[in-house]
Amino acid sequence: MKKSLLLLAAIALFVGCGNNTQNNKPEPKQDSFTVETYDVEGDSLYGTKGEGEDAYEVRGSFQCEIDIPVTENQALRDSICQWFASNFGDEYDGDPRDVKAMVNQYKNYILDPGLNEDPEGFDCGYTVKMLEATDRYVTYSFETFYEEYSQPRAAVEIFYRTFDRNTGKAFTAQMIKADESLEMLVMNALLEQYFKDLYGDDDISDLLFFDPEDLEEQGFWLPEVHAPCILYNEVHFNYGEHEIADRCTGRPSCSLPYSVMEKYLTEEGKAFFN
Repeated sequence: MKKSLLLLAAIALFVGCGNNTQNNKPEPKQDSFTVETYDVEGDSLYGTKGEGEDAYEVRGSFQCEIDIPVTENQALRDSICQWFASNFGDEYDGDPRDVKAMVNQYKNYILDPGLNEDPEGFDCGYTVKMLEATDRYVTYSFETFYEEYSQPRAAVEIFYRTFDRNTGKAFTAQMIKADESLEMLVMNALLEQYFKDLYGDDDISDLLFFDPEDLEEQGFWLPEVHAPCILYNEVHFNYGEHEIADRCTGRPSCSLPYSVMEKYLTEEGKAFFN
């Protein structure tokens, strides 16, 4: 009888330990995400201008600093690299996942003397940075710079893109259910977060392409060129130069927290947030 009781106790202990192991089974570990920063520089001599002491070299320069994604999640890596390729242009005919080859071929293309029969010289630069990586999303910026020495003003552009950490799918404007109430929220956020920071309480009505006091006469619109992105659990709205205000105001932007944006997001959009 005593042996039977000991056997039953041992079985109960074994079953209990088995259940405890099952209940405390660790969650599957998510693939790590890091970046490899790759720097490339180059220049090309196109000849000389002027004569004698006034002679000078005409050169073009190229510089790129890019954060290449390092992850075992192939869907995520492919999506990010395809976005790189779309921003560089369609000159690259290789595999977009070979980012270093893509950058170097684009450098050679930009510095090709045959692109301009009489160049005055220029500087061209690209800065591609990973801004944030969470367990739900990864956000990148892609900044371009181009300045011809014969022109008085450089051309600068910045694009942002957020990718789902698991699927690689990009966050887009189609994941936002826009209406007039959201437009008002974004407009007020721009006035408070961007324009007030630049101009204080000065009257800037002449610089704006919309009238905050009379939207029926001169309405307001959400960004049409730049996709929204997510940073620090907030949705960022980014405008290009001369899109909603005079070029001298730069690139207006603002952000709204998830607590405000939740009702304006589709289910796909909500999935990007914790």
